[in-house]
Amino acid sequence: RAAAPQAQLEWLDIGVKNFAALLDGEVDLMIGPSLTNWHPGVEALQIGRLEWRCFVSQNHPAQDDWGVDAWSLWPHIQVGLPDAQRNPVDEAASSLGLRRKIAVRVPSFSAVAPALSESHLIATLPHAVMRSQLRAWGLAELPTPFDVSPIDHALYVARRTSKDEAQQWFKSLVLSAIHPFMSETGSGLQLSNAHA
Repeated sequence: RAAAPQAQLEWLDIGVKNFAALLDGEVDLMIGPSLTNWHPGVEALQIGRLEWRCFVSQNHPAQDDWGVDAWSLWPHIQVGLPDAQRNPVDEAASSLGLRRKIAVRVPSFSAVAPALSESHLIATLPHAVMRSQLRAWGLAELPTPFDVSPIDHALYVARRTSKDEAQQWFKSLVLSAIHPFMSETGSGLQLSNAHA
């Protein structure tokens, strides 16, 4: 507020618009899964990875004998629509012959913690999404009972604005805010100029 008292921050779910929103100036930056190919008018900064955990209410019976059997037995809550995109959890489970029973689907992560606190549902989500909700909603965090590949994430900006002083200032604020939530990749934080 001191550095830019007239600035407003708007957090948007831009969905299928993806890079068009950056190129059109609709958004200043975008954070999402790392891609091997992106629009040549966009720069990508690798910012780390999201690790997976399971979340349940503190009195959930699955905690007494936690493992693949409990994970498969109890119903789950899932964010988003089925088959909307590749799901690392379902891919990892399927490779072991496991399948989760989706009982509830919700449109956003903000609906997960209240639902978990009042039920015996399980959520398998990136740790960063839920870590601030654990104490407030009385939730327990459990390790995934099988390996789920972390999701590498990048911060994307339009090339035409990447050297702009205001854009650099905003990007530095976002990076400092998001850094505690991300596990670092082996290569650290580096700006990539490669493009499709």
